[in-house]
Amino acid sequence: MTDPDKGPHLLTLVQLLDHASKRLPPARYVWGVVALAVVVAAIKLLLGLNQVAFVALSATFVGMILFYIFAQIGKTSHPVIKWSGHALLIVTAIAYVTLILSTASFVFTCWPPVLAHLYGFAEVCKEAPYRSSVEDLRASVQIASTGNDELNATYLFRNLGMQTALVSGVYLFEVVRKKGFDDPKDNVNFCDSVKPDTLLVLNTMAPIMGRGSQVGNDDQKSSQYHPISLLVDGTAWDRGAPIPIEGGKARTVSAKFTIEPSHTKDINILVLCPMISTMDIMNLGGTAICRGLAVTVTGNARFESRSTQQFRILPHPSGVACPIATQ
Repeated sequence: MTDPDKGPHLLTLVQLLDHASKRLPPARYVWGVVALAVVVAAIKLLLGLNQVAFVALSATFVGMILFYIFAQIGKTSHPVIKWSGHALLIVTAIAYVTLILSTASFVFTCWPPVLAHLYGFAEVCKEAPYRSSVEDLRASVQIASTGNDELNATYLFRNLGMQTALVSGVYLFEVVRKKGFDDPKDNVNFCDSVKPDTLLVLNTMAPIMGRGSQVGNDDQKSSQYHPISLLVDGTAWDRGAPIPIEGGKARTVSAKFTIEPSHTKDINILVLCPMISTMDIMNLGGTAICRGLAVTVTGNARFESRSTQQFRILPHPSGVACPIATQ
């Protein structure tokens, strides 16, 4: 069970601790010390010996002392001492679990922020989400009409993260309305109000009802379009193939769409929202709908409002609407 060069196997040590816990119940408290030791090892591996490791290492040492105290309490038969020992055990367990979880969370996410000041990482964590984020995919989209109900959408993707991002598809989400905002330029904001349920219904209906399927009521109807052709950095691309974007690089995707002309009959507002599907580092899919182009017709007047904002597509937003990139 032992290797002269490597010492006792980890499995042997675990079995020894488990056997000790059965023979001497207070020995089960050592598992808390083991958990802290694992945290210390992870911190040392990721960040080296620093203030975080020192705090966790100190907590491990204190845990060993508390183990001795708990072992002594376990031997006594005095009811007051036993009650005090159990109360101390509960408080200590809560404190240790909190320390383990908060320290592990801080190592990987810089949260909770108060630990950044305690451990001396305030400046590092301040820049971390934008300087060293694993996932940070940005996108901006321009939509232009090419005539005969055809549109061309140009998606500019910039990957500011370290991990290769995967765009699994680009689409257009359409909203048609009879009434809009008082200021026509605000009608592009209808892209933010798309509900996940609407998207789910459209994805379910499309294979059955075909291209241009609509859901909604007389006030507002929605539909979605798939591209009829796709170019990636000027080269023809299979519409069903994912588009990889390496960390630190950018790619331009040009998609041509044909919209259904009957959708704009007897309506005053047409809103076209770029829709982007991606896969994250956990291999989970997500879809985001961004602000695009709004066309408002009043009498003989026609007004167009376009979004010029940049959006952050990865990490996946909490909802369907694309969050605006702030930096």
